[in-house]
Amino acid sequence: KLCCNRKNIENFVVILDAENWDAKNIFYSDAFKWVKKMNTINGHHNPDRLARMIIINAPSVVNTFYGMVSYLLDEVTAAKIGIYSTQDQWGPVLKEMIDLHQLPPEYGGTGTNNLKREFE
Repeated sequence: KLCCNRKNIENFVVILDAENWDAKNIFYSDAFKWVKKMNTINGHHNPDRLARMIIINAPSVVNTFYGMVSYLLDEVTAAKIGIYSTQDQWGPVLKEMIDLHQLPPEYGGTGTNNLKREFE
């Protein structure tokens, strides 16, 4: 599990909540440019630092978009990405990887930070 007690963080997990993701995003070339740039930056500056990218609450259009951009990712990075539609799918994955006190309640944890409220 990832833990906050270490001073040197060697790996990180990205949790992307795709709830309310707009299907129109797949028609913008900027979305593809963003994915390509993020992959390049990660590969050059943070090789092997990404432990996992978990995309939660993903509507079906996210899978479609991922299918369209996955060719831009190297195989190692692509293998670290998981796309989950329901809490029944992503809940156990998050709890297995991250200590409950590090997860806010809306993601099944006991942490005191309410991320959804902060970004509304």
